[in-house]
Amino acid sequence: MTDSRWAEESAVFEAEAALRQQESAIDGILSKVAEANDLMARARAELDAEADDSRADREQEEKEARTGALGRERQELQRRLDRNETTWAEVMSGRDEHPSAVAYRGQVGDGLRAIVEEETAKDPELREALDQMARYSEPGDPEVRVPDWPTPDPTSDGRRSPDPRPDDGSPQPPNSFGTW
Repeated sequence: MTDSRWAEESAVFEAEAALRQQESAIDGILSKVAEANDLMARARAELDAEADDSRADREQEEKEARTGALGRERQELQRRLDRNETTWAEVMSGRDEHPSAVAYRGQVGDGLRAIVEEETAKDPELREALDQMARYSEPGDPEVRVPDWPTPDPTSDGRRSPDPRPDDGSPQPPNSFGTW
């Protein structure tokens, strides 16, 4: 065999070996992708099942509220929700000041306090962290609240027009700035 022929065969052999390594690496990547797809499919199925359970629970609670089984104030709140006189966002943010909304927020707060008490009884570190937060707050500090985010019109794509620009000659951002 000649030197040039030997060099060609050697180069082909090395190229085939490199190709087999790349094929092996690709097979490994495809295997990982398949594992990730399986994991995502299982997670999606779990989320869908949880969403179905949550939806069923919510529908059952709404049904009980409509019948008055959850009390007169909750029945009134459900009636107002059904008539689109308020939304859950308005109720929970505090914008809805109707007595039925105030009562519901109070019930939610009581439930959350009970959960916090139960969890702090089990976890001394959590208790210490909450006590420390209380020590560093001052009387009269504003209550921590969920921000009063704008609620988009459900019939729109979620964006809203920016507020009108003042005519004082000051530079203003473009209309697209700060809208959603």
